[in-house]
Amino acid sequence: MTYDEKYFAESANKKAMTVWVTLCIVLSGAYLVEIVKGLRTVPYFLFLLLAIWIPFLIGAVLLKIKGWDFKYYKDVIVFGYGCTYTFLLFTSTSFLTFVYTLPLVSMLVLFKNRNLMIRAGIANMIVLVGSVVTNVLHGLNSPKDISNYEIQIACIILCYIGYVLSINHLEKSEGAMLSAVKENMNRIDAMIANVKEAGAAVAEGIGVVRGLSEENRQGAEEMAESMKNLGQKNQDLYKDTMSSMSMTENIHAQTQNMAALNEEMAELVRATEEHANLSSSELAEVLESTDKMGQLSGEAEKLLKEFQNEFQKVKEETGTIEGINNQTNLLALNASIEAARAGEAGKGFAVVADEIRSLSMGTQESSDGIMAALNHLEGTSESLTSAITDILKLIELTLERINQIGL
Repeated sequence: MTYDEKYFAESANKKAMTVWVTLCIVLSGAYLVEIVKGLRTVPYFLFLLLAIWIPFLIGAVLLKIKGWDFKYYKDVIVFGYGCTYTFLLFTSTSFLTFVYTLPLVSMLVLFKNRNLMIRAGIANMIVLVGSVVTNVLHGLNSPKDISNYEIQIACIILCYIGYVLSINHLEKSEGAMLSAVKENMNRIDAMIANVKEAGAAVAEGIGVVRGLSEENRQGAEEMAESMKNLGQKNQDLYKDTMSSMSMTENIHAQTQNMAALNEEMAELVRATEEHANLSSSELAEVLESTDKMGQLSGEAEKLLKEFQNEFQKVKEETGTIEGINNQTNLLALNASIEAARAGEAGKGFAVVADEIRSLSMGTQESSDGIMAALNHLEGTSESLTSAITDILKLIELTLERINQIGL
């Protein structure tokens, strides 16, 4: 339940009013009984009713006009019921009349106003002492009466001391409770501030992790794209390498054919030198073989040029693959660094980055092996080119000699 000052003010006024109206009814009934017994006169009873109910009705009207939380209602009670109490105390000879004030005054503790209680106690003592003096002056001064007066004054003083001490205790306990509540609220505020700071730190950390995750994602996409390009280049390299191998086989076959024809040519030339008087048909066969040999040498030269072009493409593709491998290694290294910065969040990505770097290193080794093989093939190709050039020169020389023979 939350504290509502207006609610508690209304509650205190209602409780005090309930006790006041109860006292008014009890006193009215008690003195009505005395009228019936003939102990009091009717005029006295009517005047008593006015002294009892007029102050109460004035307080009720004020509550109606000002509202149930009217903060001066407690002063109306003290003054209004004080008038009733004074009238009863000065017109009654009963020893117990002085206690008529105690039930309603005890309700004033609800308002927790020490100054009000002190003022009420002082006013009560003045009225009580005045009534005692009046009684003494009227002859009520026997030892028993003096003893009764002393008891009355002592009871009133002790009651008001108890009321004031009760109010002091309530104020101190409420003050201590409020201090404890304030201290707890300060602790809660400090805790909330710490939670906010921790929340801000967590949010910042989440932002950093998200940023790292985004960087890792972009790095992974770039590596995936690089790996895709690397795979495509490897396929192209494989196709070009197979094409180069096929052309190398064709050149080897043509070279073998040329070697066979060259041997046949040499045999014919030797035979021609031995038999200068060859027939025209035999000479025609030699010329036909020589022409065929020239055609084959032309085809071999053409295939050699195509092989050199394809070989150059293979070297370029291999260089491109090496560049992609270097880029992949760099991306994998950056990914490992970002994964290390991300801590636990980047462990999985670090494993992927290591696997990609291992794959890239394997590809690099394969590329190095291919490049070494290509360099060896290039040396072989240069040797083959030199040999075919020598064969072509020999064919040209042979053709010249045959033409001289034919002439």
